[in-house]
Amino acid sequence: MADQLPEVYCDLNAGYGQGYSLELRGSVDDLAKIGLTLASAVGKRFIFYMDDADDDGTLNDIMFRGVVVHDPQYGYLAIKDEDDFFHRSELPRG
Repeated sequence: MADQLPEVYCDLNAGYGQGYSLELRGSVDDLAKIGLTLASAVGKRFIFYMDDADDDGTLNDIMFRGVVVHDPQYGYLAIKDEDDFFHRSELPRG
């Protein structure tokens, strides 16, 4: 099954509650490329990614599927689906 969701940067080191902050330049820039702002992305689904490497040091983004929410305390967050994290190399090629 090929994923057709847009990709948006997310810093997994900036976790708050059940989500990860999207109030970063990379996140805002990725959303702008597809004509969205943080506010207009609320409720929409994406694949969120962060730079990472495999055990052997090969660059391989870590990713998850989820949705954007706005939390009154923490701001705009990416909330991960129940699926586990995965690496870019695990995405279907096509």
